[in-house]
Amino acid sequence: MKKGFGGLTLSLVLTLAVGVGTGQVFAQAPVCDFWGMSTTFHGRPITTADTIKAYDPDGVLCGVQYAWGGPGQYGIHVEGDLPFTPDKDEGAVDGDTITFYINGEKATVVSGSPVWSPGGYFQLELSVPGPDIAVSTDSVDFGGVQVGSSKDTVLTVSNEGTSPLTINDIVSSNPSVFEVIYTPGFPAIVDVAANIDVTVSFRPADVTTYTDSLTVISDDPDEGTLYVSLTGKGMPAPLVVTTASLADGVVGESYNQTLGASGGVKPYTWGMASGSLP
Repeated sequence: MKKGFGGLTLSLVLTLAVGVGTGQVFAQAPVCDFWGMSTTFHGRPITTADTIKAYDPDGVLCGVQYAWGGPGQYGIHVEGDLPFTPDKDEGAVDGDTITFYINGEKATVVSGSPVWSPGGYFQLELSVPGPDIAVSTDSVDFGGVQVGSSKDTVLTVSNEGTSPLTINDIVSSNPSVFEVIYTPGFPAIVDVAANIDVTVSFRPADVTTYTDSLTVISDDPDEGTLYVSLTGKGMPAPLVVTTASLADGVVGESYNQTLGASGGVKPYTWGMASGSLP
């Protein structure tokens, strides 16, 4: 018999056998049908290029997709155990939860129930999200850092998806001031449920406020480019007067001494803290 949904027609096939000497007809392999209209793989609707497979709780392959409609649509026969071979596991039994894979990656259930029932005909929407990037923060404020010094912070980039994540690059908009340090180099592969730590170093060159960003480029299907804002302030070194004292002068003669200082903010302005000039 046939059942239709949307623009997709599914053919339900029932294999029959005749009992020897009885003329009794019985089903050899009970079947439950699952179908979907908006199933996705890595953020896109599935197509005829994708393969869906079904497994029972014991890991027995009991179904492969058999019909297609438009994008996102599929249909699959999921077969059950043969009733007359109790010593073999050919498929599902009533109440089993079926696990589905798309292109070899485990799918999550978006809607519907994956519970097998003989003769069942259920809509089941599936999704394989693929890699899913997560960055520990979207902004970093380094605060004040003395010119000539540096301050580091660590960004953690994680993969919360269902397949390995490729981080193609992490690029600083001002690499001479905000340097990205990742010794293995890019591209970097991050396995499912794993992460990598990337160091960002702030080295101010001038006494000023810096506002820049990092660009994180990956193969995440819906967040292929992420941005992390960076701010920091270059601070002057402490002011140090390097002239400890002045030599004595002679009355009536000109007097000239060079005063030295370092740090602080140039140009320096000198003044008398105490005493008076002759």
